[in-house]
Amino acid sequence: MLRTVLRVVVACVLVIGVATIVMGFLPGFAYRGPIVEAHHAGSQGFALLFAMVLAPGIAVLRDPSPGRFAAWAMVGWVLALPFALVTSYGGGDGERLLPGILFEYGEWITMPFVLLGAPVLGFVVAASGREVPDHGHLLGRRLRRVTEVAFALGIAICVLGFLPGYITYDARVHDSGGLWLLGAMVVLLAPGVLLRVDPRRRFAWIWTMWALPALLLTWVGIDCGGEVCELWPHRLIETGLGMLAVLLAIALPVIAFVTRDPTDSEMPGARVVSS
Repeated sequence: MLRTVLRVVVACVLVIGVATIVMGFLPGFAYRGPIVEAHHAGSQGFALLFAMVLAPGIAVLRDPSPGRFAAWAMVGWVLALPFALVTSYGGGDGERLLPGILFEYGEWITMPFVLLGAPVLGFVVAASGREVPDHGHLLGRRLRRVTEVAFALGIAICVLGFLPGYITYDARVHDSGGLWLLGAMVVLLAPGVLLRVDPRRRFAWIWTMWALPALLLTWVGIDCGGEVCELWPHRLIETGLGMLAVLLAIALPVIAFVTRDPTDSEMPGARVVSS
């Protein structure tokens, strides 16, 4: 059932991506002056790079496995910089026409999915295909406690993100992140789903390495600048992110490193001696 749903999601993303490439060759921006000039929303370079970003999705559509989701995300990140350069120079600043609007929406749906959604779904698929190991191991219990605390902090941060976070000098009230912060928390906590199901050291290390850039980007994203009046929900979000940073960047790897179960010790194996 899960793989069927994932195939539908991936198919929708691929269709949107192909439609975005097509919209890029249609008039997307109009410049009004003595002569009205229409320009394409995209370019040949954009179409080539975007097709390269979408190509691994065909393999994912055939078999939505964790490894293929990870490979798709890696290809997207490798092509992210040249894609951003081509997009910035290929767009237009005039009046946006319908193909140009659809072109921009297609970009904003497809690229975040490939860069962030694909690895998140990879963690979900990996977790769904595993059996829960024995709860009696000390390492497993401790790692599960870490995931529970992290999930609780993430839920609290998401709720606070929809409350008023700061007021600008023009008396406008803004939330503390809203849907953007909700998505950031989903991306940050995604490896915890796998660790909760299968608490192993290597998954703890993976979550720590994943959390470091995710926390940094989240922290930069919620920065409201200096020329505002910061409200208490925003300050609590900063405190919660600091607690998550300590938990995932320090406590989690320390627990994974120092905790030893009796089965981890180098005990000599039993031998059957025939008399």
